[in-house]
Amino acid sequence: MGKLLLSKEQDQVARGMREFWESYPHNGRGGARQPGVDVAGLVAGLIAALVSIVMFGIVAMYCFKYRAKQRSQSRIEEHLYPEIPLACYSEVPKPETAPGLPSYEQALAFSGVHDAPPPPYNRSSTNATPPT
Repeated sequence: MGKLLLSKEQDQVARGMREFWESYPHNGRGGARQPGVDVAGLVAGLIAALVSIVMFGIVAMYCFKYRAKQRSQSRIEEHLYPEIPLACYSEVPKPETAPGLPSYEQALAFSGVHDAPPPPYNRSSTNATPPT
């Protein structure tokens, strides 16, 4: 008789749990709540769209300014005197060495101020206290 009573109680508990899970709003089948607007997704989408528009605007402004700069430079180059060449490298001979500078061999032969070795390192001149 005890087993029969336990079985009826288990059946009632099982029915109650089944009814609970069938009416539970987040089980995917039932529930009183209808799916609404996903506010977090909507906000994330709006922010992403805004950032994309701002980035596109910055790139567009950069391209516009770059093209305007190119146009103004081309207009300046068009108004220069075409009969006077800007540079003529074939007619001017290049000097062998720069004037006033010694050759490599002469520089090695001369001893100068910068040829001396560095001064010795003196440990007592540092501000750090020696370990005891």
